[in-house]
Amino acid sequence: MRKISISVVVAAMLLFAGTYALAEMPASAGHERNNSRLPAGTPFIRGNTDGLTILIAISDYGTYEADEVRDSLISYGIADVVDYFDAYSATPTVAQMEPYDCVICWPNYPYADATTFGNNLADYVDGGGAVVLPEFNFYSSWALSGRIMTAGYSPWPMTSSGGFSTNNLGWFDPTHPVMDGVTTGSAYFWNNVVEQGNVEDIAHYANDAKLAAVSEDNAVGAINVAYGASYAQWTGDFMKMLGNMVVYVTGGGAAVTMKCEMLTPIFCRGKNLYFTLTVRNNTEDNCTGTLTFTGYGGYDCDPANALVAIPRAKTYAPGETLEYYFFKVPNAAGPGQYSASIGGTLCDVELFCCMNVDIIQCEPWRIGDNTEWELVEAERPEVGFPTFTSLDQNYPNPFNANTNISFDLAEAGNVSLNVYDITGRLVVTLVDGQMDAGSHVVAWDASSVSSGVYFYKLTAADYTATKSMNLLK
Repeated sequence: MRKISISVVVAAMLLFAGTYALAEMPASAGHERNNSRLPAGTPFIRGNTDGLTILIAISDYGTYEADEVRDSLISYGIADVVDYFDAYSATPTVAQMEPYDCVICWPNYPYADATTFGNNLADYVDGGGAVVLPEFNFYSSWALSGRIMTAGYSPWPMTSSGGFSTNNLGWFDPTHPVMDGVTTGSAYFWNNVVEQGNVEDIAHYANDAKLAAVSEDNAVGAINVAYGASYAQWTGDFMKMLGNMVVYVTGGGAAVTMKCEMLTPIFCRGKNLYFTLTVRNNTEDNCTGTLTFTGYGGYDCDPANALVAIPRAKTYAPGETLEYYFFKVPNAAGPGQYSASIGGTLCDVELFCCMNVDIIQCEPWRIGDNTEWELVEAERPEVGFPTFTSLDQNYPNPFNANTNISFDLAEAGNVSLNVYDITGRLVVTLVDGQMDAGSHVVAWDASSVSSGVYFYKLTAADYTATKSMNLLK
């Protein structure tokens, strides 16, 4: 049985000593699945795992520069077949790409026909294929064109702005499967790309240039790294990121994957703890099993600190399912560090994810009337979430250095929470961005400002409210 952690697709990438052989393939020879689809003379690699089939469409003076990509995909245990297509001399048709789970587009020279290739890739994605686009696909001199770049398939469009200097890994989502095992890295070639459409932003460089993203339907992945064998173009874990991306966009790493996200990472004791569960069933049949929802005292879901475990029989249809839950947290759960986990087995895959949360002491009248741990599956926002938006008095007040500001949001949306001094000057912005519906608490450390009366203002959709607070040092 494979064990998939919160990083979801990690187990698909167990290392092994891969073997392969390079050959010139005559027109009548080749591997079983796609020998008739490839042009005569195309070199191919055969792996020895029961993994994905991958086509690298390479536009270069030879295959050498892409060899490190091919070798890594095989050594990671991801690929059963990795073929090359000479996209410098010809353009792969949809029929030639269809036998493959994923197409990696690898340009170091302009494609033979970037527009036709881009249109064919869009049709390939429409038919269920997955595509990964490394850095030079977005740089104007070698970029792809056609519908894959202009019709909302690619997370990023072409750009003529780039950098030729070492750029290090900066912000990234550590819970995302693409970043599993990726903690360090740098690259020499990168672009100043921008998002197009509703994409999933995964990682940035240290200068905030975008590093990795996937399309809304998870079918097209983009990585702002130039992978090449003859230059020191990348370091650290960036090749692992490419392998993770291939697994993620194909869904090929596991029969089923799972991700959970805490919507209220700080909240008042005795209130409801909201979170989401996303299950992706990559099979053609229903996945049935039991998931256990567990609450813990302390961070990181230590089994020794389990407070409650609630099993639920679950069935997930093929595709992706998003569910909303909340734990009713009892008043007896005092301020401190807590965590919650979801674990179980679906389609013979062992799943587990963990979420940390801080429970704090808020104004006494805000403490709910929950008497025991209870799990509720919510049809957001009708069940369990606040019915109206409101701003509460900070607690404690007066305060010395630290205080908490709590508020309820009836619906998700863009939220701002600002603190002003008595002259109306902005002191600090505590919140500025999207927030989910639910009860929220924001802490303010005022140790760097002087004593006095301050005002805090919440703006959410059509709702605006301002309250005062007194800092005494």
